[in-house]
Amino acid sequence: MKSKERISTILDLGEPDRIGMHDEFWLETIRRWKREGGLPPDAPEPIEGCEYKHIAPKYFDMDMVFVEIDVSPRFERKVIKKEEKSMIISDEWGQIRRSWLSLKDGAPQVLDNIIKSEEDWEKVEDRFQPTPDRIVDPPYEKLKEMRKSEKFVTLLIFNPWEWGWRLVGFTNLIKLMYKKPSFVKRMFDKLREFQTELMKMAIEEAWVDGVWMWGDSAYNSGPFLSLKMYEEFISPYHAHFCNVARKYGLHVILHTDGDVRPLIPYFIKEGIRGLNPIESDLLDIGELKEKYGDKLVFVGGIDVKKLAKGPEKAREEVIDKIKKAAYGGGFIFHSDHSVPPDVSFEAYKAALDAALKYGRYRP
Repeated sequence: MKSKERISTILDLGEPDRIGMHDEFWLETIRRWKREGGLPPDAPEPIEGCEYKHIAPKYFDMDMVFVEIDVSPRFERKVIKKEEKSMIISDEWGQIRRSWLSLKDGAPQVLDNIIKSEEDWEKVEDRFQPTPDRIVDPPYEKLKEMRKSEKFVTLLIFNPWEWGWRLVGFTNLIKLMYKKPSFVKRMFDKLREFQTELMKMAIEEAWVDGVWMWGDSAYNSGPFLSLKMYEEFISPYHAHFCNVARKYGLHVILHTDGDVRPLIPYFIKEGIRGLNPIESDLLDIGELKEKYGDKLVFVGGIDVKKLAKGPEKAREEVIDKIKKAAYGGGFIFHSDHSVPPDVSFEAYKAALDAALKYGRYRP
């Protein structure tokens, strides 16, 4: 099978030739693997965070490629101050944040947001127009080239929570849900209207095969929101974007960290078909497979802490997760978040080799 058919079969809850494969890599992981000779010197590096679009398909022949849209308010991105271990940045979302130069020093720290109130929102609301130039990677004028890809072409979108907290701040968004629920819904309605048009544009131009929705929904201890608030503020928008995808015959994979077990029945009802990344410390992929394997595809669950212990432990981890989650289909190899720099190239290659060897359903 080619990648396009393989991932489509998995998301249709069928059994392909082998398990699907995709992954994401931290900047310092890429740099380590370059030093180790596993990646060439010109392999792409992300500005911040993880690289998820180019390394996996190009250097590891994994199955998914991506179309990225820009749903930010498009503020000017600039460096405000350079420090010894970090930079203070004003970004395209209107966030003022500290970006660490080394992953070991921590995740980006949001210091402030330009948008704090309904009055601030009214000044920027008109920025959100569904124009072709918001399809950014590849750009709109090159989208038709994606039709020729044998990889599974995946459109990246945002859920309202992931979009909203970037605009107004994490804690502030929760406060606004209590104090000004109509305002929050007004913002989320703008995303629904605006992103829907961009989805249609990208799907029709690139012949997209599926949708990947960014939408962290939980802490390690459970959902960010009460189930009542989730039902009111998030679930209707999930259902809407899934319905848009379904009209084109596409399935949606949801990326959400944390312990999402109380939310899984909602995900299924909304129309979510795939769940990523399935953090091993929080979720038992074997239990999830037994309970929801006839309704969900599991994209992840490979414990990076075990990959960091070397090639043999990496191999054992992959074989274990294949036994627990891959029977009958419904499993795509992916780390249980993203691959950190304490994983050697040799260990990761052992994991990939095990996935290809033991993840086959037929010759």
